[in-house]
Amino acid sequence: MSVVSLFFLGLFYVCLLFSLCVLLVVGVKLIYSHVKSIFAPPSAIPIKQPTAVKSTKPKRKPKTFRSIEINPEEVDRIYVKKVS
Repeated sequence: MSVVSLFFLGLFYVCLLFSLCVLLVVGVKLIYSHVKSIFAPPSAIPIKQPTAVKSTKPKRKPKTFRSIEINPEEVDRIYVKKVS
């Protein structure tokens, strides 16, 4: 057998095995879902209850910025403490 024919024979077997795996997975999935639907307890149909109107939160006021005046002649350093 030549190298080319061995290549195509290998490619054929790879495609064949891939298609068999796909069919096997799809078949098992179908069987699983069918068995699951047979043995599952009957589910009650959910009744939609009227929902109350949700209250909306009031919008926050924008934060005000405080400004201070600093005399550079009197102050050497400025320490700022972050307050959350």
